Amino acid sequence: MFEKHAPTTLPKIEAHIAPRKLGRCTTTRELDDRLLELLTAAYREAARRR
Repeated sequence: MFEKHAPTTLPKIEAHIAPRKLGRCTTTRELDDRLLELLTAAYREAARRR
């Protein structure tokens, strides 16, 4: 979903979680405030594009 609807925020998320990649069925147990902020921004970007 983020690839299609949040293309501006996606690279920021991937830079933050590197070397892991964001993709289908990707999970993490390492949540920090920055990652939550980026995911929120991606959600908001996607919502504006719909």
